[in-house]
Amino acid sequence: SSGINAEYGQYPDYSVAESSFSFWFQLAENIYRAPDLQIVETYKPVFIQLLNVLVKLCELYEEFDESSFDDEDFLDFRDKCSDLFKDIVYIVGIRPVLELILQQVEQTPVDHWQKLESLLFCSSCVIKILSRSDTD
Repeated sequence: SSGINAEYGQYPDYSVAESSFSFWFQLAENIYRAPDLQIVETYKPVFIQLLNVLVKLCELYEEFDESSFDDEDFLDFRDKCSDLFKDIVYIVGIRPVLELILQQVEQTPVDHWQKLESLLFCSSCVIKILSRSDTD
């Protein structure tokens, strides 16, 4: 076990979770450089947990009004999440990440549009990563 838990990131204020991003970026970089593939396997469950936390934190809030949406901080947070998805995909793998997102889409009631929108946002970030790697 890695001893790291991503659940604390479930604090309802996304700005609190955002303060941990430099840790996640650094951890992912250290995992990239690790010569032992077992290290990647050890941290996969942690990054899956992180994915689930980010999906929740990327949800638009209940009182969201598209005509007056002007929350630059939240949009910036989502942009940083898309960068973090690159690391999650590298460690977990693109297929498992997309399967996890699809599974959540299938389990989410249609009337919970905020979660569905968040899942679609997250999947679009992952698909962009895939399309960029195909052109490289």
